[in-house]
Amino acid sequence: MRTLFVTLCLGILFFSCGSSKETKSGLLTGNWLLLYPDHKLKNSEQRIIYRKYQDSIVSLYGLKLLRFSANGEFKQIDSIFSPGGKWEIINDSLVKITEGGKGFNPFTTSFTDFTNDTLQLTQFIPLEDEQIKLVWHFKEINNDNESAGLFTEKMNSWRRKPSAPETDDAIRKRLAEMLMFYGEYFRLISREAIYFSQARVLLPFAYYQHSMGLQEEMQPAFINLFYDNDDAVKAHRILAQAIHNSGSYPNGVNFGTEYGLFMKQMADWLNK
Repeated sequence: MRTLFVTLCLGILFFSCGSSKETKSGLLTGNWLLLYPDHKLKNSEQRIIYRKYQDSIVSLYGLKLLRFSANGEFKQIDSIFSPGGKWEIINDSLVKITEGGKGFNPFTTSFTDFTNDTLQLTQFIPLEDEQIKLVWHFKEINNDNESAGLFTEKMNSWRRKPSAPETDDAIRKRLAEMLMFYGEYFRLISREAIYFSQARVLLPFAYYQHSMGLQEEMQPAFINLFYDNDDAVKAHRILAQAIHNSGSYPNGVNFGTEYGLFMKQMADWLNK
């Protein structure tokens, strides 16, 4: 798979149903789950080209949690404690994001549709001298949604890197918070999506049909959540204990539901 080096930049105006800029700003303001890009390919050449980049595009954007604030601030929730970017609507239809972090600096699309809490934004991205049309699908997660807590600082407090080594009890608490977050995240995507992205989950798990395991190797993204490598090793050891002591693996309607329930079981065991 070719690594995606393409910067998603200039979007091409795609006229929607004629709503005013103010109405569109109101529609976009809020919390969103970026579901997937629906590609609209014109010919076999575009299909061949897009196939090279599709996995990288989905890995970079798929199932991201995003916030468009009324004051024009944009945030990726996995960087909730970092400075936010900016978003604006220009020419009555184009949505432009700048300084929004990886993949969103810049990111320019245009309104296409908003139906049943699902927003569609259209973008043309340049790949190998072709303009590939993608229709991004966003699911609105409003305050009444049972997963709305995923967008709060409280539920993301474990993302703050500690300033000193932590005790085993503090590491257990941090892991429990992570597991509760991802347990709810899996519950959300099991309702809204037909796939999940391992790149969205920083815990070192391996996922199987009706089971989960612990990867032997710790990825940098997991290590960086702790004060140093020694604390990350402690956390890895504690996770192994949690997997083996948190009860029977649940039977769910789908894999995502099962993963989420098992993570919450591990969190409960760690909180004992």
